[in-house]
Amino acid sequence: MKKLLGIVVLGLLWCNISFAAEFFKYKTVIGCGPKILFNSDDVPGYEAWQYYYIHIAETGSVVIYNDEYQYATYEKKRYSQLWNQNHKITSAKLTKDEITNVYQLEMISEYDPSYPIDHKKMIQFFNLNVESMTFVSRSVGYPSRKKYEATTGICWKIL
Repeated sequence: MKKLLGIVVLGLLWCNISFAAEFFKYKTVIGCGPKILFNSDDVPGYEAWQYYYIHIAETGSVVIYNDEYQYATYEKKRYSQLWNQNHKITSAKLTKDEITNVYQLEMISEYDPSYPIDHKKMIQFFNLNVESMTFVSRSVGYPSRKKYEATTGICWKIL
């Protein structure tokens, strides 16, 4: 009986591990920022918000890592109410223009209603041109529609 129970438990663990390995398989990773980095550890902490790491999956899903937050097209990620995370909920939307080969991403940060700011949602519009390996980004706060200055930079293929 113990042997059978052990086999069932190991089988269930093995199934969960194999499912997790199939969930998000990236095809390529692209880094973007004001200058090309060969090692992400070279970025000082006060400049980290300027760099984006875009993981593109074989299935077409995308995960963007920026300023210690993860924006995924397939799920909403919830963060704790810590001093540096502000109880955010992050997600992303993706459209790809096949003619110009431009990824148009919306990186969405929704804030907890108790957070004392003039907007409840921040959307960062991020356009990545794969042919020229450049990007343009601009943030807009909602519902106030406060627009922040646009940023541009270069991108490079990491993997």
